[in-house]
Amino acid sequence: MDGFWNKYLLIFTITRDIVLHPFEFGSTIRDTMEETKRAALYVGEGVVLFYAVFQLLIVGKETDLPLSNLPFAGEIIAAGMIASAMLTGLITHPVASFFSSRSNSVHGSLASFLYWTGFCMFVIPPVFTVLIMGSQWLFGLLELAEDWKLLIVMAVMVPIVFVYYIGTISSWIGTVYDIEPFMGGIAIACSYALFMGAATALTAVISFATGYTF
Repeated sequence: MDGFWNKYLLIFTITRDIVLHPFEFGSTIRDTMEETKRAALYVGEGVVLFYAVFQLLIVGKETDLPLSNLPFAGEIIAAGMIASAMLTGLITHPVASFFSSRSNSVHGSLASFLYWTGFCMFVIPPVFTVLIMGSQWLFGLLELAEDWKLLIVMAVMVPIVFVYYIGTISSWIGTVYDIEPFMGGIAIACSYALFMGAATALTAVISFATGYTF
């Protein structure tokens, strides 16, 4: 039975492992093609499942959800999420390798970002929902100025964003490439900067060549 859950229902087993050990999870990520496939399956089946449940909940209701009327919409969205995560992994790999003395293939980075994409979709939103609902309940009991309410919310949310949202992927990249988590974060930041710079330059070139303004 354990083999069934670990092979086919990864959304539950992997999410459980990340929630229980968010930073140590990086040590379980292998630098192999099989790991990348497993991580892609995790994201894909998670998106398809969530989309299917959502579709059941909105039967007969109007919705502006993208692709909601297309067949296999869940699969299309899942493919887009996987492609986006893999692109980020591809960009991060050479930068992280530059800081590392370990000889890695690209699969460790790809798998890390695929797992992290699932983590951001399946774990972070429920956590924020609980925090928001809890803060609304607390503010209903206390008479506080709006400025104090905002300050309290920021004091709770900001550490969560930096520690769990950014800290997890920085830690995983650091573990996979045998560098400090801080350097893992620097590698990711440099990768995003390179990507945004390249995207901006490409947009400028296209605009100059075609006269079209984006």
